[in-house]
Amino acid sequence: MHDFGDEKVVSILTAIRQANENSCQKTVTVFIVEFIILDDGAVRNWQSIAFDMLMTSVIEDGKERSQQEHQQLLQQAGFHFKQLYPVQAPSSIIEAEWNKH
Repeated sequence: MHDFGDEKVVSILTAIRQANENSCQKTVTVFIVEFIILDDGAVRNWQSIAFDMLMTSVIEDGKERSQQEHQQLLQQAGFHFKQLYPVQAPSSIIEAEWNKH
């Protein structure tokens, strides 16, 4: 997702949700593995900040996002942010879900 601007990310996530509208599953879960700029300002997250600077200089709409920015994009696409898993690597994992009514 870090290769795309916000509008394209929402479009991708919306397409995933729409592709699952006819599924017999009541809940659709997505996992996003990305560099996340963590809100706690921890030094352990320096790679995400450095990679954000690289992305903005190399790819037109590329950028790393904070947890809050990911939550907003997921919400716009109809998903509910469930949990962030900061792992011992530059990337973290976001779990989000969409519940069919």
